[in-house]
Amino acid sequence: MTGASQHQAVKDGVIHDDKPASRRLRRWLRPLLALWYVHPDVTLLVYAPPSVCLGVLVTVAKPSQERLHFRDLFMHGRRYHFLDGSVEGFRMVTTSKIPWRRKDRTQSSATLTAKFQVLDESLTQINITAQIRIWNIWGRLMMPIFFTPLFLFAIWQPPVIRLIETVAIYVFAWMSYRYSAAIDAHDMVYFIEKALEDFLPTSVSELSAHVPHVMNSREDFPDAWEKFYEAHSDKSE
Repeated sequence: MTGASQHQAVKDGVIHDDKPASRRLRRWLRPLLALWYVHPDVTLLVYAPPSVCLGVLVTVAKPSQERLHFRDLFMHGRRYHFLDGSVEGFRMVTTSKIPWRRKDRTQSSATLTAKFQVLDESLTQINITAQIRIWNIWGRLMMPIFFTPLFLFAIWQPPVIRLIETVAIYVFAWMSYRYSAAIDAHDMVYFIEKALEDFLPTSVSELSAHVPHVMNSREDFPDAWEKFYEAHSDKSE
C-alpha cells in the first residue's frame, strides 16, 4: 500500500477516506469542520470515463418502471437534483416529500460535491464531499426566533436561566438541521454508489482456512483423492 493510501480503507471499490494525507490541516480544524461537513469524505474507483459516470447518474436520478431495481432510492418521495455537472465533476442536492403536505417538499439541507480524477482511459476516481447548506436553515430558526422574546422577557426567572433557555433552543434548531443534512448526504452517497455499482471493482471473498472438502495445499490433494476414491469404491462393491 502506498503512502497516499495509508489512511484509506477499501471495500468493494469504495474508499472511505477520513484522514487524507493532503489535508492535514483538517485534523486540527476537525471540531469546526464538523459543523460544516456532514459526511466523511468518500472516494470511488469506477471503471468508466467521467462522461459515462455523469450520464448514468443523471439517468438513474429519474424514476422509471424500466429501472425498478433502483426503487429503494426513491422511497418516501426522495428525489435527486443536479445543480451543475461536467467532465470535471458535479454538485447535487436531494429532497423528499413532506408526509402531511401533499404538494410540498423538504428543502435541501446538504450539498454533495464530486470531483472526477481520470486515472486511466477506463478508470476514474470520484472524490466526494458533503457540506451543509447554511442558507436553508432559516426555516428551522423561525420557531426559536418566535420564542426568544418570551424567554428574554420572562422576568419571573433569573437572567441566567433565561439566557440558557434562549441559547438552548437555537442549539437544538442547529442540531436538528444538521441531522437532516447528514441524512441527505448519506442518501446521496448511497445513490451514487448504487447507480454506479455495475462499474465498481468487484472483490472476490476468500474461503476461510477450515472449509470441509477444500484442499489448502496441492500436496494434500493426492492423499485426499485416494481416500475419497477408496471410500466410494467400498460403497459401490
